[in-house]
Amino acid sequence: EFPDVKFIVVNSGVDNGSNLASIDTDIEDWQFLGGFVTARLSKSGVIGWIGGQCFPATAANLHGVEQGAAFANPDIEVLSIFTGDFEDPIKAQQAAQAMIDTGGADALTGNLNNGWFGVLKAAEENGNIPVVTEWADNRELAPDVIASSIQKSQARFVVEIVKQIVDGNFEGKHFQFSITSDWGAVMTDTDLLPDGLLEEVLEVQAQILSGEIEPENNPNCPS
Repeated sequence: EFPDVKFIVVNSGVDNGSNLASIDTDIEDWQFLGGFVTARLSKSGVIGWIGGQCFPATAANLHGVEQGAAFANPDIEVLSIFTGDFEDPIKAQQAAQAMIDTGGADALTGNLNNGWFGVLKAAEENGNIPVVTEWADNRELAPDVIASSIQKSQARFVVEIVKQIVDGNFEGKHFQFSITSDWGAVMTDTDLLPDGLLEEVLEVQAQILSGEIEPENNPNCPS
């Protein structure tokens, strides 16, 4: 309806060959590293993942964590749940608490928005269980439990496409992005990480970049 307007859809595969493009990321690559660290932080061999709603991108998020955790510890158990709400901290806290009480989870991660505050509270109220958060280094939110964060970004990829619009080179197609060699460390370092773990995860990141490790994109929601 608006052929002179350029549209970019995030987390999608749509395009029309002219003014509609989309971007998506190989999110499983980033999540593999998050799962690896979360598993390494666990002493019980059980970790918990709390998400909001399930659709292909969030399913790939979960399954990437599962793959990275299994790479770190083949015997790891990953408990997971979609609460149905990215924003509700009460639901997220209850889910995390159940994983701790009945499942024995002693390290937590997930994919939430405001729901994260419930996970952090559950971690704090249960002996400062380590938590791996996402998107940015946000340890100041809960410095006693946030052991690391998955540094992801969609903004830099959107900007890359916007530059094409400015330069007059825009194409109405799908763009798929992976971790780049200049990304820097995906996982943040904190005082809560065991000695040597950052170096270990950087080696895993290098193996993903080289193609030696190829996390699978699994967009299927758990049954």
